[in-house]
Amino acid sequence: MQALRDAVVAREEAWDRAVEREENYRQQLARLSAETVTTRHLADSKQNELETLKITLLEREAELKATQKDLLSLEKIIVKLEKHQRELEEASPETKLFPVSGNERKTIDEIVRKQARIKPKLKPRPKGSSSTPQSLQGSPRSAARTPRDHAGSANCSSIF
Repeated sequence: MQALRDAVVAREEAWDRAVEREENYRQQLARLSAETVTTRHLADSKQNELETLKITLLEREAELKATQKDLLSLEKIIVKLEKHQRELEEASPETKLFPVSGNERKTIDEIVRKQARIKPKLKPRPKGSSSTPQSLQGSPRSAARTPRDHAGSANCSSIF
């Protein structure tokens, strides 16, 4: 009889341990489910953020391509004007007029309008940061510019 009582007590203790283990497993499952939901929300928000950044990057890339195209047009006009200026200076050093065709003038005005629209979109730089990156401030190109280069670019609106 004592053996049966001991067996029943052992079974009850084993049952209590099994119930306690099951409760621990349920708590762990509930915690893991909550972590899974949180992880899914984070993944979704990061995915949305990446999509937004992708769209922004594509827009900026399109703006960059358009600006590069505009720069190429302006460079062609500048080369033409510099060539014409050299010809005029060789012919008569006093004359400083630059002929700009109507099409070139239209191109320049259109680029200026585009740039005026784009500039407000750009974020202002935080105080303390310079307008040019550190790596470009002492570049050979900037050091190679002569005073004539600076004087020629300072008043380009008067040549049109």
